[in-house]
Amino acid sequence: MVDFNRLDEDQLKAVTAPDGVITVLAGAGTGKTTTLQARVAYILENMDVQPWEIMTVTFTNKSAREIGERVEKAVGEPAKKIRMGTFHSLSLRILRKYPEASGLQSARFTILDDDEMKKLFEIAVDESGVLGDFKEPAVPEGMSKEAYKSLVKVERKEFDANRKAFIKEALQEIPRWKENGLHISEAMKSTSTDPMHTDLLKVYEEY
Repeated sequence: MVDFNRLDEDQLKAVTAPDGVITVLAGAGTGKTTTLQARVAYILENMDVQPWEIMTVTFTNKSAREIGERVEKAVGEPAKKIRMGTFHSLSLRILRKYPEASGLQSARFTILDDDEMKKLFEIAVDESGVLGDFKEPAVPEGMSKEAYKSLVKVERKEFDANRKAFIKEALQEIPRWKENGLHISEAMKSTSTDPMHTDLLKVYEEY
């Protein structure tokens, strides 16, 4: 059971608010977790709500575990039927259960981390052919072998720098198109005729 007498006036007001949309603004150290725990307990005890109809969402796994432990301590067994987790874990759970509603073909999908996504972009860049392969320059007449090696090294460094900058731009632009649900044809309309954007569209098509 929750001791509601331990809540301050503002916390109690949030906990006992009537059914509906409620926004509570609170800074660090103001008892947000305590308030949320008490709110869940209050809803179960005083409103016609079942545990599986409640969802608590947090930003971190640590917060999710802490709230889960506190709610279970407060309400007991019903807490195990409450949906609790981070935005990411709960979203993943929903996508796994209702893939078709999200436009997915099945629940068998993989979520890439940042490094894996970067590698995938690099593959898409290579497959699109927008940058081509590095080609050593022709040997200038009369240039020594050592000077030519230095020339190749400089041009290779410039090629790699341009490739890195392009991939960085692709990692910023293409996910934005994808998040907005833009098909390649729609992305074409939303972008400029700048040569780089034209190349990005080719990468997007491969991606």
